[in-house]
Amino acid sequence: MSTPSSTLPPPSGLTVTLKIALVLIGIGTLATLVTALIAYILFANVQEETVKNNLNSVRSLMEQRINSHVEGLLRQTQTLSESSALRQILLVKASDSSDPNVANTFKIFHTDLTGQVRNLRYHSLYLCTPEGRVLYNTLDPDTAIPDFSLFGTLARDTLKSRAPVLLPSERGVERGANTLTESTLFVAAPVLEGERVIAILITESSFAPLNSITTFNDRPLEANLGSTVQAFLVDPSLSLRSRSTQPEGTKIQTEGVRNAMSGNSGASLYDNVSGLTVLGSYNRLKIDGMPWGILVEQSKSEALAPARSAAIWVAGVGFIIIILVGISGFAFAKIFAQPIVNLQDTIRRVAAGDESVRAVVERNDEIGQLAHALNEMIVERNAVKDRISTENKRVQANIQDFLLVVADASEGKLSVRAKRTEGLLGNVADALNRMLENVSVLIGQAKSASSQVQDSAGEIAGAAQNLADGATSQTTQIAETIVEVQNLAAEAQGVSENSQEAARAASRTRQAAEEGAKAVRDVIAYMERLQESVQNNARKITRLGERSQEISGIVRSISDISAETDVLAMNASIE
Repeated sequence: MSTPSSTLPPPSGLTVTLKIALVLIGIGTLATLVTALIAYILFANVQEETVKNNLNSVRSLMEQRINSHVEGLLRQTQTLSESSALRQILLVKASDSSDPNVANTFKIFHTDLTGQVRNLRYHSLYLCTPEGRVLYNTLDPDTAIPDFSLFGTLARDTLKSRAPVLLPSERGVERGANTLTESTLFVAAPVLEGERVIAILITESSFAPLNSITTFNDRPLEANLGSTVQAFLVDPSLSLRSRSTQPEGTKIQTEGVRNAMSGNSGASLYDNVSGLTVLGSYNRLKIDGMPWGILVEQSKSEALAPARSAAIWVAGVGFIIIILVGISGFAFAKIFAQPIVNLQDTIRRVAAGDESVRAVVERNDEIGQLAHALNEMIVERNAVKDRISTENKRVQANIQDFLLVVADASEGKLSVRAKRTEGLLGNVADALNRMLENVSVLIGQAKSASSQVQDSAGEIAGAAQNLADGATSQTTQIAETIVEVQNLAAEAQGVSENSQEAARAASRTRQAAEEGAKAVRDVIAYMERLQESVQNNARKITRLGERSQEISGIVRSISDISAETDVLAMNASIE
């Protein structure tokens, strides 16, 4: 019984235990990343909505404060337009200013109005004609009255509405050697005498209160929004009109500003003037004469920072779980892979030629069934090897008997016959036996034909001899009686013709004998060719014996390959 000439190669790469542990770690990592991503997306959406709501709340609060401030300016200006001091100023301006009493009265009321301007934190107070020409102001008498072209517009609007009118504008402010522009608010109210407008009161107030409203100073509501939150106002020309990170007057053409100036109220995600993605809340002020946009913005990165923190926290917890899963997975994989390792060892020993080894069946699951199937396969493999060995021996014996038969036949012993066996050699033996039978029959027929030809040739030779003897006897008689039979010439001539006919018959007999001899020679040549054919068949059968020896070697190689194929198939099944 042959044994395998090679063994299984040693395992390379990762072991089954590590593979299972890595698969569990990979699944845990993927699940953690997906969970962290989903948590970030969900938390980011919630956080984004929360920030939008907070920004909307801050913007609404600022709108209320701006509306209250502007309404206060309108009320204060309306109250001042109804004050007695202002009317006394108008009377003084209409009187002779060179009168000491008039000058003293003007001083008293001027001081009163200047005090009110300081208390109300106005830049100045102007008293104009209905056409917009300045009659009086609370500025220092040495200060030149500025030529505000908007006074005519304010006067016309006030005459038309007969109510306080608001108009934002700018003024030049000297600061050192430079003159800067500063936003101011002008409010105009009619000074009435009965139903007649006798003058227009214009107050100029600082924009500082509005800047204060749109600036965060650690107030409770705004302090929780973050360090990047900023609020600002823009006018219809899209110019910045309040303090911000950008210089006042900067053109701001962002999506939020365009929405605000279009009258759309809400919050969305867009890029600000610096190109930074922000969450912004926007709306347009509902103040007559001041259709400005108000915006509150916060950078997206800061707004969604809690979502990132939550995702990082989830990922951290997930990776801790992954480590624990990896440790437990390694232990589980080691326990799970041990039966497979045992199966591998069993297969390796079987491949090395150990036919007595069997896999240990310790469980009833798939691995246990695999071990049981492996044992059955080993038993079947051993049985197949035994059958192949027995068949090989039988084939060898049949081939040897076959070769002996061929050798006897090649020596002329045509009575021998090969044994009838199963398989390919049995078919060859049948063919050889039929060939020997046919050769025997042919040789018998050839011998019978040769005997018949010899008999015929003897008979023909005897007949020819008798004819020759007869002819000789007749010639002698004719010679002796030639004289006597001269008279019988005609009869002699007939006898002569008969003799010629006999000669021709003898010639024909001789020709038939030659043809018979030729036939005998042909039969002998055929027999020689038949003997040569038998010898060729004997040589072929000898080569067939040699090929059968080679077939036996091939059968052994196929047996070895079959054993190794069984092992490889078993490995593939286990994998």
